[in-house]
This record gives sequence, C-alpha cells and structure tokens, in this order.
Amino acid sequence: MIVLYKIFINTIAMVVFAYLAQTLYSFQRERAVILRFIIITSLGANILLYLDKYIGMGMRSLILLLFMTFILYYILKLSIFQSIVTSITYAIALVVGEGTAIFIMVKIYGYTLKDINSHVLLSLVSEFIIYGMAIIIIFLIRFIRQTQEMTDKYRRRNSIRTSIYMLATFIVITVNYTMYIKFIGVVDQSIILINIVIMWLYLVLSLYINFTNSALALKEQQYDRQQDYIKTIDSLINDFRRLKHSHANIIYGFYGYIQEDDLPGLKAYYTEVADDTKKKDSSQLLVLQKIKVYALFGLLWNKINEAEGREIEVGIQVTNEVRDAGMKLTDLCEVLGNYLDNAIDAAAASEDKKMNVSLTDDGGYLTISVENTYEGTVDVKEIQREGYSTKGNERGFGLAITNKILSRYTNILNNTFAEDGIFKQELVIKK
Repeated sequence: MIVLYKIFINTIAMVVFAYLAQTLYSFQRERAVILRFIIITSLGANILLYLDKYIGMGMRSLILLLFMTFILYYILKLSIFQSIVTSITYAIALVVGEGTAIFIMVKIYGYTLKDINSHVLLSLVSEFIIYGMAIIIIFLIRFIRQTQEMTDKYRRRNSIRTSIYMLATFIVITVNYTMYIKFIGVVDQSIILINIVIMWLYLVLSLYINFTNSALALKEQQYDRQQDYIKTIDSLINDFRRLKHSHANIIYGFYGYIQEDDLPGLKAYYTEVADDTKKKDSSQLLVLQKIKVYALFGLLWNKINEAEGREIEVGIQVTNEVRDAGMKLTDLCEVLGNYLDNAIDAAAASEDKKMNVSLTDDGGYLTISVENTYEGTVDVKEIQREGYSTKGNERGFGLAITNKILSRYTNILNNTFAEDGIFKQELVIKK
C-alpha cells in the first residue's frame, strides 16, 4: 500500500513538473513525448526515493534535481538554461509548499513529522497542500505571462477585474482561516481539516477561473487580429478584381491605337501604362501567391502596400510554397509585424528608401528575412534592450517584446545584422 502510494505521489509530482515547464516556455510537444518524460522522471524519482538510506535525503534531492534538468534537456529539448531555470523554480515551489504544509500540520494541528510520515491520510493531506501550493504558483506564472502578451487595452481591463476578484478571494480565505484558528480545540479537528481542504480547493479554483478569464481575454485580442487579417484578405480579393478589370481596359486601349495606326499615341500610352505598373507591380502579388499561410500572406501584402505608400522600393522573394509556419500564427505575425514596422520606419527615413523581404521554405526549415536601408549607426545589442528607441520615449518595447515571444520556442533562431547601411532581421524556424 505504501509503495503504491509513493509511486502515485511521485507521478503526480512529475505531472506538475511537466506542467510548470510548459507554463514557463510554452513549447509544443507531442503527447507521447510528454508521457515519456513523465514516466522516465517518475521512475527516476521512485528509484532515488529508496536510496535515501544509502545517500541521504539531501543528496537524493540534489541528484533528483540534476536528473530532472537532464531529462528536460534530453527529452523535451529545452535549452540547458531553460532546464536549469525550470528545475530551480520547481524546487522553490516545493519548498514553499512544504513550508505551508508544516505550518498547517505541525504548528496549527500539533502533528509531528513522524506522525505525518507514518499515517497515510495525514501524509496525503500534507502532499495535497504541497502540490496544491505548487499548482497555485504555476497558475500565477501562467497568468503573468498571458498578461504580458496582451495589449494595453486588454491588460488594463483584465487587471482591474483580476484585482477585484483576487481581493475578494483573499478576504474570504483570511476570514475563514481566522475563524478556524480561533476555534482550534473547541471544534472537532476533522471538521477544521475538511474546512482547510475546501478553502484550498476554493483558492485553486479561483486561480483557475482567473487564468481562464485571462485566456479568454487573450483569445478576444487574437480574434480582433484575425478580423484584421480577414479585412486584408478581402481588400486583396478586391485588388485582384480591379486588376483583372483594369487589365482588360488597358488591352482595349492598345487595340484602339493599333486600329488607328497611331504610333506616337501608342508609345505615349505604353509609357503611361509602364509608369503606372511600376507603382503597382502585380508581380509582387504573383510572388506572394506562393504563401499558403493566409495570415502571413495578408500581413505581408498589407505592409508592402504601406511601404510603397511611403515611397519605399520593396523587393519580395518567396522560394517554394510556404504551407506551414512552424509556430503559432499570432506569435509569428506579431514578431514579423514588428520587424516590418521597424524596417518601414528606418527605410523611409533613409536616403535610398529600400526594403527587401524573403521567405525560403526547404521543407524542414522556414527562413524569413527582412532587410532595409537606414541612416546613421545602429548598435545591434542596444536596440534589443527594453525601452531603447530612436523614436522618442515610450516607444522602445517592440524588439524586447518579440524577443520574449521567441524565447518560448526552442525551434527558432533569430539573427540581427547591421552593416554598410543595411539592417537585417532573420528568423530560422525548424518545422
């Protein structure tokens, strides 16, 4: 019975650990990979548990921490730094949980550690408190990360609602704990224990509801972005229709000059058509047709039109059809949109006014690069710093935000170059 209990607890612990890793870095892995990670770490934890009498609890905890760090790196493919941060964060969460369990079980109820370890029910309550606290910490981390992803409008509205909700939750729990501490020794302890469990469930549920509300707010923000993409696609379809209609009219114009044998008029008409074509080069449309990820397609078309409206010479190259982005489309559009906005601003302020965008899809990797001309000097490291901007106060957060988004992915390499008046941002995405 005790053996099965320990195996169960260690498995739950590794599930919480995997959830923490996913919360911190938002990686995408197949279920089979996650399941393999949980099984291997659970086996390792159970084996090390029965080595306590040989190596001691302190050494066992250190070995387990190193083991979990290695498995994060080897199976879940996190970086060494990410694996270490996850393991340390998990250890801190467990320490907080154990401190809370000791306070409740030992300080308030007067049980000894020997009583807790020898009695399955007491041990179960203690583990419930420890991992309940760990889950609360994970929810808080997840909520903070989601809040950071939101725009100011959503963040402000969600922050006010969350503050009111959390204040009410805190008041309810504080009043409740004050009451049962007052009646220790008067009311049956089992009733107080049930009350503690209920309040912990209430706290976890409150955080979960809060997290869900945050997720819904983020979904609403993403929905608004998708509506913008749909509007761009509709605009693009209308452009195609106008292009088709215009093409027919242009042909009829050529035919009229030919019929009248008006060579000077034909030359003048051709020059006018050629000049207009340079301003609205439909070949870019044909190139962009290779992009089958329509959110990306719409973003690029919209930004190219914006750049041309600011008299920037735009080049676009797409090698092979692009059918898969290799990351969340909302994240990719936010990152690439920021790169393009910066490129347009810099190119418009330069003398040459040029911008080039290229996409290369070789099946396994998608490479996206944005190049632009610029004036003056650029410190590649300095521009990554949050708050730095050449455009005034409260503007320099774009690249810092995109770097935070990219840090969640282990399959993306981003490079930044500045040389000979050309600034380049490059994304290499392993699909």
